[in-house]
This record gives sequence, C-alpha cells and structure tokens, in this order.
Amino acid sequence: MFQFIKSLFGYGDLVDHGNLCDVFFCHNKLINKWVLDLQWEHQHIYYELMEVKGVVKVIYCKDILTIECGRLKIASKMSLDPETVHNLAINSSVNNQKLIDKLVIFQAFLKEMCNKLGINLTYDINNCVEFLSEFFKADVYFCHRPVPYINVDDISKRHWALYFTWKHKQVRYELGKVEGSGNIKADCTKGDLPDAFTKVRICSDKWLYPYKVHRAAMNCSLNNQLYDPGWRNCQIWIKEVAKALDIHIDYEIISGISAFVGHLLPVSKKNAKPV
Repeated sequence: MFQFIKSLFGYGDLVDHGNLCDVFFCHNKLINKWVLDLQWEHQHIYYELMEVKGVVKVIYCKDILTIECGRLKIASKMSLDPETVHNLAINSSVNNQKLIDKLVIFQAFLKEMCNKLGINLTYDINNCVEFLSEFFKADVYFCHRPVPYINVDDISKRHWALYFTWKHKQVRYELGKVEGSGNIKADCTKGDLPDAFTKVRICSDKWLYPYKVHRAAMNCSLNNQLYDPGWRNCQIWIKEVAKALDIHIDYEIISGISAFVGHLLPVSKKNAKPV
C-alpha cells in the first residue's frame, strides 16, 4: 500500500536491470480488478487504476503481483525501458478523468499503453475478460480409490482425493506422508487421473484460480502433523481443503453413486499407494 501512495507523488526507485520484458493483462473477477503487469528479469512492476476523489489515477507497485488473477500474456521478451514505461503510464490520457465505468476506462488505458509501447495485441481487448473467465473455470471431482489389497464399496474405507480440471491443466490433490516421519503433507500430481480412482463430479464451471487451490492444499492445518487413521487422515484432509475452497461435497449422494460404480473397479496395485 505504501508503494501505491508513493506512486501518486513520484516515480520512486525503479532501476533498469535489463530491458527484456514480458507484459500481462490480468483480471481478478472476484474483486473486479484489472492490472497491467510488466516483468523484467530482476524486477516486476504492475499498474492499475484507482479512484481518488471521483477521478482516475494511474498507480503502480514495484513488486510481484500477489493477488489471484487470470493472466493473459500480451507481449514476450520486448525491449522496454522501465522509466519510459512509467512515464507513459503516469502521463496517460485516462489520468484525472472522471470515473464512470472501470472496465471501459481500463480498456482505454491498456489500448493506449500498447499503442505507445508498440505492443501488437493479438486479442480483442473487449474479449479479454471473457477469455480469462473461461480460462479459469474448473470442473471439480471427488475421487477415491481402494486402499491396496482392501477392495470395499464403503468410500469411508478408501483413499480420497480432489481432482481439478481447467482448460489448460489437470491436477490431483491428496494427502501424502513425509518419507521417514509419518507426518502428513499435501501431494500434488499433474495430468490424467489414474485408472484406480473412481471420480464423481461435484462442481462444474466453478471460478477457481489454480494458485488458490494449490495454496488451500499446502496450507491445510493437518499438514506437518503426525498421521492418525481416526483423526488426521485423507478424508478429514479432503474435507478441510474443500471447505477452504467453498466446495460442497454431498457425501450421501456420492456414497450411493460410488457404491454402484466402485464395485466394478478391480484393485490396482500399480496405481494405488499407501496413505
């Protein structure tokens, strides 16, 4: 926040550490935020618009963008001088305009900056937000597989996992164990779901940033605690991660579906692993 306030009054301490820069248009749907993010090898700067007494101000932060955003790369390895970029931004024609529509005025800012920096937009600016919204919609699956050598239909006696599929990636999260200690850790596996798992879709087109999902799994309160089959197990772990992501799992319905599907699946020693 200090950097934001400082940016209203002066350029600050931006230093040129090399001119090759990647440029991103970023959008956070949940808080309706748009950002122009520039990444050089040794520094990151992002620009956004803030309303100050009813008018627009271009502000910046010389830091890594930490808010959860959909990202659309609009330029790669461009030769851009940070000071030149900054001067163009703070002297933008949108500065001091009356704020009427945030999206419209940010689009004007983005188009103006791209034109001045020589960035050839391959995307229609008007479709950027819609594109990012579709890009980060996820289908979420509750998954379970038999524990090795115990083939039962009761899902409470199986290993649980959550499986997320976006347009650009698929990731499975589940409880694992720290080798040699027996403590709990989060396991993250990219790619297709192994055949040993039965999956039931519990959410469709849910807006989820992959980073938010990963953070919920890695920050689960059970992590780094000693595994306990009754109180600190894969089922409790999955319930806590799902709750952190505001994902509702109707276990009664899933039990009914899984009892029908699960008995058709043989125990797979190849894909299963002890928990």
